[in-house]
Amino acid sequence: MRVYHRALSNVLWFFHRLQANAGVSLQDAERQIIRSNIEHLRGPVFWPTVRFYAETIENLMYGYQLIGQIADGNEMAALNLALLRDMANDRRKAGDNRDVTELLDPEEERDMYVRAFSFQHEYAIVAPPVGPKH
Repeated sequence: MRVYHRALSNVLWFFHRLQANAGVSLQDAERQIIRSNIEHLRGPVFWPTVRFYAETIENLMYGYQLIGQIADGNEMAALNLALLRDMANDRRKAGDNRDVTELLDPEEERDMYVRAFSFQHEYAIVAPPVGPKH
């Protein structure tokens, strides 16, 4: 099951890198593969486990972006930020006032944190202002 999970996740990463590096437009068949992989990863078999894997969450974030489901991508970005914050805070010792990003592994976790943060800001869903109606 772990190998199958990794394969599903890696397919999402492959399509993300393909589009990011080559600017390739995805065909309907490729979008269907992405949707299918997302459905499997978010389904009852894998989701209870994969929701604790930051790399898979990031791949889901980009998968949703590829098929235009930005709100779902933002949900994955928020989940990853929370997951990575928890990981960092688990490493925090008493009196340690360092920023969360300083407690994350610089080569992997920190980069994922920054990408999730950037994703949320790039695709921010801005709520209409709340105030008195004139």
